[in-house]
Amino acid sequence: MKLIGLCFLVFCFLDSILMAQDLNDARQSVIMNATVQDSPTQIKLSWKLDTANGGYTIWRKSINEETWGDSLIYLPPYSTSWIDTSVQSGIGYEYQILKSLPAFPYGDGTRNFGSGYIYAGIKVPPTHHRGTCLVLIERSIVKTLSFEITRLMDDLQGDGWTVDTISVERTDAVPQVKNKVLNWLQNISDRQKALFILGRVPVPYSGDIATDGHHSDHRGAWPCDGYYGTIDGLWTDQTVNNKTAASSRNDNVPGDGKFDNNVIPSKVHLLIGRVDFSNMNKFPESEEQLLKRYLDKNHAWRIGKIKMEERGLIDNNFPLDLEALGQSGWKNFAVMFGINNVKELPYRQTLSNQSYLWSYGCGGGGPESASDITNTTNFTTDSLQTLFTMLFGSYFGDWDYPNNFLRAAIASRTCLNSTYGNRPNWLFHHMALGEPIGYAAQLAMNNRGLYAPRFYGGYASTALMGDPTICMHVLDPVENLLATQEGLSVRLTWRGPKSASGFYIYRKYASDSAYQLLNTQAISDTSFIDVCVQKGLINYLVRSTALK
Repeated sequence: MKLIGLCFLVFCFLDSILMAQDLNDARQSVIMNATVQDSPTQIKLSWKLDTANGGYTIWRKSINEETWGDSLIYLPPYSTSWIDTSVQSGIGYEYQILKSLPAFPYGDGTRNFGSGYIYAGIKVPPTHHRGTCLVLIERSIVKTLSFEITRLMDDLQGDGWTVDTISVERTDAVPQVKNKVLNWLQNISDRQKALFILGRVPVPYSGDIATDGHHSDHRGAWPCDGYYGTIDGLWTDQTVNNKTAASSRNDNVPGDGKFDNNVIPSKVHLLIGRVDFSNMNKFPESEEQLLKRYLDKNHAWRIGKIKMEERGLIDNNFPLDLEALGQSGWKNFAVMFGINNVKELPYRQTLSNQSYLWSYGCGGGGPESASDITNTTNFTTDSLQTLFTMLFGSYFGDWDYPNNFLRAAIASRTCLNSTYGNRPNWLFHHMALGEPIGYAAQLAMNNRGLYAPRFYGGYASTALMGDPTICMHVLDPVENLLATQEGLSVRLTWRGPKSASGFYIYRKYASDSAYQLLNTQAISDTSFIDVCVQKGLINYLVRSTALK
């Protein structure tokens, strides 16, 4: 399969950043890089100077800490770098930089700030076991897509997940489905747990909200997959009484099965993503055919058959908005690829013939479109060359709408994940050091101020379209893996890809729930002998590794 040993992030900066970006995006962002030194160990943070700032404050924490604690240092307004010498090789460190903006955007001294985040480390080791993933499947596709689902299970195990499946009817009650998830959770001890919703699994609705600002015709209950990820917290259906939205889907009255909560009431414990192509009749393919196509391209990405240029594209059609809508693209993509590899370009026109691993587009929206970006009808025929996309505009954040724009993106021939880009503000910087995209979804669902700005953090409408276990970096898998019994031992041989610097070997007996690592250090040989194995069926897994 594949495994990436993560190293460090090295980024470059353009001197003209404030001219290259829309002013609001630039001022409310801290676009930073991290360069590292192995001996003596140090991480250097650098950023582009903003002459309107009032100084920089830096915090650091581990990825698992839920508070920033005390700041490390305050730096004067003219600063453009800082070196952290209290670091160790093999550990990832998350940094927050806030810059004060006393004269922006109002010019009257009103307090404001810009923010930036990065996750960096020196030779961070690869992740052998990611956690446990529950694939929650609509029952009607269990047999008809059995080959694709079985292949998905193999791919997830090959990426370090222990995998379970539960099937449900599309007509089941939402609480009934959640009870099945909760019963599964009781037996899972892994720190990281993912929920991959596949097919028309019943959709929870919650709130009296209009995160797109259209309170007159779109306020009410929005779809809320975060419901499935909470263990405690009170979900009520007693107080909201609103039937003013244009669509009856958004109606929310006491006792109708739609919850009152505008904000998810407790911590979300799962990395949640959904692949659901019901009511997408503008596509010529059937719902089942769209699911099959998604699982096919998912597999192709995981085994290195899809190639994308590691760069980001931004198309912000609201440059004067003080919310700085394009900052989500700039802050995430610069950390991933370096500022030289982040471009402001027309969304559809560029992606039709050039590949950008990540893209961001915002424009005046409808349920099926964003102006000057693209629309659902175009997605039915286009093969836009982007794998991950953030899209923002009115109405389509309500993703259960028929022919919805966000779901159309992942129903297309190429894209694997999409999000409603700014409400909440998404933070994907952990993906640059190996975390799956569902980790960002969990952060967004749980953000109550840990990350700034927290626009609509924790709102019930927060959702990830696509497989939550997808990672941004993949390696080509080994080929021609053969196992030969030699007495009480088993000899494994394979052919490794040119990109690999070494290999890890794993074994699973029938009694094991997960693969067990056999070599703590990567080997460069393309053979391995497993001595004194037990009798019975044995599964082996060989994964390539490289510094990234």
